[in-house]
Amino acid sequence: MMYEVVREDKVLKKEWIDLNNEQQLLEFPVTEELRGGFSVNLWFIKHNRSFQNSFRIEVPYTNKQLDFEYLTFRDKLKPGQKEEWKIRIKGKKGDKAAAELMASMYDASLDAFITKDWTFDLYQRIASTLSWNFINSFSSGIGTSNNPGNLDYTQPVFIDYDRLNWFGFDYYGGYPQYKRNSGMDAELMMEEGMPASMDGGNLKTVDQPATTSAKKEIKEFPQKIPEKESSGMELRRDFRETAFFYPVLNTDDNGDVLISFEMPESLTRWKFRGLAYTQDLKTGTFEKEVVTQKELMVVPNPPRFFRQGDKMTFSAKIVNLSDENLSGEAEL
Repeated sequence: MMYEVVREDKVLKKEWIDLNNEQQLLEFPVTEELRGGFSVNLWFIKHNRSFQNSFRIEVPYTNKQLDFEYLTFRDKLKPGQKEEWKIRIKGKKGDKAAAELMASMYDASLDAFITKDWTFDLYQRIASTLSWNFINSFSSGIGTSNNPGNLDYTQPVFIDYDRLNWFGFDYYGGYPQYKRNSGMDAELMMEEGMPASMDGGNLKTVDQPATTSAKKEIKEFPQKIPEKESSGMELRRDFRETAFFYPVLNTDDNGDVLISFEMPESLTRWKFRGLAYTQDLKTGTFEKEVVTQKELMVVPNPPRFFRQGDKMTFSAKIVNLSDENLSGEAEL
């Protein structure tokens, strides 16, 4: 069997080995210059059959990666809550990193329209362009025949007779068809009872006067009811879809970043993302989820519409997310 180590268009190592019902361990040193990956090609022939295999060895840029440690982070918050998170940015070996962080948090339901991931791939995977082709190894062939064709073939004579001049009248398949000079459709859809007149060969409708029995439009304006303030009731008003977007957050001497914000009042799931980078082009990204909820919530189910005189049922569901049973009063 022959194997070779390939990176881009260069063969780094090539060797023939003999295998006799055994396994052999192939060793190859991975140096800093091989970050980005390389490929290994193997092939051998046995019993007039060719075998080959190629696989890739990943060598990540761990020397250019940043890690994140969440010193203060809560993934369950209340609507309208003021929150503060503390994140430490460091290298792969745990060393402090002086970095800038771009952070954002938005309503995760927006991903139903479009999803944009934060990627910052400065260091790409290196592909290998050298490989072996075994498509035609020990291939089988088929016989072919050559037919010269019939040399006595005679070209027939086609006769085209004169045709009648129909003077604009076409006759296809036994059904007459008339040409239209006005460009109008064969059938004219007319409203019932609408008079028509001919103007220069064109058909047009005649406007009719409005009937005296037409009903006048009636508009009703509901009486405005003054709002009554209920004591102790908190109404949610802040329904922003983006909780925050901080394009530049700098670390302190310990590599820590402080993120302060106030949550919107929507009861939903949020996507928290960050992208960090240093001056020597170390990069890192993260993505986490946050949920805003209340321990006691009232979810109303009002009717969408009803008519005068209808009997209406207004139902509501009370949700208790706390760890204990609650008792109280419901007021409408």
